[in-house]
Amino acid sequence: MSAVTFPLAADDHDRERELRAQFAQFWSTATGDPRTVYDTFISARPFAEGVSSEQVETASVRGWWVRPSVAEHDGVILYLHGGGFVAGSAKAYRGLASQLAARTRRPVFVLDYRWHRRRRCRLRRMRSWRRTSGCAPTAASGSPSSVTLPGAAYLW
Repeated sequence: MSAVTFPLAADDHDRERELRAQFAQFWSTATGDPRTVYDTFISARPFAEGVSSEQVETASVRGWWVRPSVAEHDGVILYLHGGGFVAGSAKAYRGLASQLAARTRRPVFVLDYRWHRRRRCRLRRMRSWRRTSGCAPTAASGSPSSVTLPGAAYLW
């Protein structure tokens, strides 16, 4: 497996400074239910230009496809959103996923999973996504049976 690097553009450093200021402002004034506050914070990420999103809700898998208008590479990215399995939603992470899709020019699937710590359920959802999407792994930085870190992205 070879590593692929997507360097930051020069204007990304300015955006980073702006985002850090926005983060500080948000967290200094945020009140309410922690899960709602977390989702509000995450969903405020800007949606990349030229990227669309489509909700998927079947009996075996839920989530969001986030696709660049032009996909120039084979494979897709499976994004397992953060939140430590106690907060966050796939819908809230579409902005971040849109940035991944735009920069890698690959579709991103943001898997929606329930908030709990039962490993068996997380693995069942990942396996069902692979069955229904028809995607086979081409490169990954770990195995589906060992995914425990929030915010993990896998290339299939």
